[in-house]
Amino acid sequence: MPSTIQDHRDAVTIPIPEDFRCPITLEVFRDPVCTCDGQTYEREAIEEIFRRRRRDPITRGLEPARSPLTNLELRDIVLVPNIALKNGIQAFLAMRPDLKRKPAKVLLHDVKAIVDAFERESDNRKQDLRTTIERLKKENQNL
Repeated sequence: MPSTIQDHRDAVTIPIPEDFRCPITLEVFRDPVCTCDGQTYEREAIEEIFRRRRRDPITRGLEPARSPLTNLELRDIVLVPNIALKNGIQAFLAMRPDLKRKPAKVLLHDVKAIVDAFERESDNRKQDLRTTIERLKKENQNL
């Protein structure tokens, strides 16, 4: 049985809480920010998603920003630092020195590639939902 805190840390590896990972990049947050719907993302990833909004073909203005997790329209694109989460992650990393990383800037092309993959997956989920809805409508009509 471990006799000191350090012995205990060595005996048990504390898993990384899923809430410490960005839902877009799947990496441990470095700069977590909240959108107006209360969701938290890595700043660079959500900013890239906001930059990629399409132009509305009729108004030629940008389409409304949407939550990557819920697809609900966001009333604004103001990002608020999630200081409590950032502090929690720093405390966690202090207990897991094996996860300590050298400060490194994520390359923009890496973020773009991650966002591309995330958007493809999101589009696939939307199509799957549409297919399921159509199937359920047909089943409902047959009742």
